Amino acid sequence: MGIFFRFLRVLCCMLLVSCVTFIVTVSALCFAFFGKVHVANILGVRAWAMVGGFLCRVILGIEVCYQAVDNLDSKRPCIILGNHPQVFEIFAMLQATIPSFSGRALLPVMKQELMKTAFGFGAKAMGGLPIDRGDGVTAIARIRKWAHSFSYHRAPGVVIYPDGTRNTKEKRKRVCAVLSEKLTNTHLHQVVQEICKTTIPPRAGGIWALLQGLESPQCLLVTVTNDAGASSIKDLIFRPPSTIFVSVKQIEISAQSSEELREELFLIWHNTVVPFMQEHTYTT
Repeated sequence: MGIFFRFLRVLCCMLLVSCVTFIVTVSALCFAFFGKVHVANILGVRAWAMVGGFLCRVILGIEVCYQAVDNLDSKRPCIILGNHPQVFEIFAMLQATIPSFSGRALLPVMKQELMKTAFGFGAKAMGGLPIDRGDGVTAIARIRKWAHSFSYHRAPGVVIYPDGTRNTKEKRKRVCAVLSEKLTNTHLHQVVQEICKTTIPPRAGGIWALLQGLESPQCLLVTVTNDAGASSIKDLIFRPPSTIFVSVKQIEISAQSSEELREELFLIWHNTVVPFMQEHTYTT
């Protein structure tokens, strides 16, 4: 009986979030039609995060634990990177990030497949960039060109998930096998294997394009996990989390090439992202 009621709560929450997403998308499209993309972003992202987070807390009983960063330079753009949150963790990630970007746009780099959904249309109307992950060269070129087009006085925060996909055991195994064949550095090989026990290792292409395209960007590392290790909607029913934990840290990236950046990201994930996820997750 408990599982049945949890199923109903999850279904109810999903339907309400879908309705909110549709309303925000229509509003964003209207603002964008009149050339008010910045306004659409400021209002749309915050309204979506606030209402979605409220629904997850009230209906699913999920609390959020985070501490925001308050020392960002408001005149410089910021690259927001981290492990890819699960669907129900996105609101928590935004709640933890938004306080650091008062009056500033948050722009996602997202996969092209999302353009089949209301979320994708809304995100694009608010300034986001859909990319085809299957064509890496073109995607990186698009990101670089897109970054050059920003109005820097607005100093946007650009959200990108270098792991490229949500974390599951099956995906971790596939990625680990592919990287193990490519890596020749023994130390990095061991680092990647350790990362794959918990999450998916990052890729450097998109972040390197942003570092080249943005004017003196800051970097913010946002790590998200939940106390039950839930990684799907199904898990919300059978092993529901009670708390989502979000770590927000300003980091410095010193890499001078995409190859150096890849190694630096591997170490950031190994030394910061993975320990946080392991510390706050009962089951990984």
